[in-house]
Amino acid sequence: MLLHSTSARALSRYPQVVHDSEGSWIASDEALIRIVSDLWLFYTTADGLPSDRVRKVVPDEREVWAATPNGLARMARGSRRWEVYRAPQPLPTDDVFSVAVDENSVWVATAAGGVRYDKQKRSWAPVTTMYGLDKRPIYDVISLGQGVWFA
Repeated sequence: MLLHSTSARALSRYPQVVHDSEGSWIASDEALIRIVSDLWLFYTTADGLPSDRVRKVVPDEREVWAATPNGLARMARGSRRWEVYRAPQPLPTDDVFSVAVDENSVWVATAAGGVRYDKQKRSWAPVTTMYGLDKRPIYDVISLGQGVWFA
């Protein structure tokens, strides 16, 4: 983890910014950035992320999820260690476009379909015909608690 005060290049393309109770997260092409007060923390492959390019970051009360072109990453709150998920299990491909989190599930959109992680059962399952989807690319996923939208 690199502590940095200036890195305009890391914010180059189309950063995604999300806020949580502790600060902000920025998903960018060159790092996952965590801002707490005036401290900027830069997470990269050197810190365990599967890619420096982070397409989407989703923090919740227990963990932080990051979608990358080289897999999905999860870090528990209070930890500094990333757990990486890749193909062939539990993901159908390493190319992860998006992730969404709700009370019961983590929904993952990939270049080869979707995957759902059941938080209670701690198990992964493909999101396929049950949701009207197959193994085509899913570019985004949004969970509204009672419903999930795929694009």
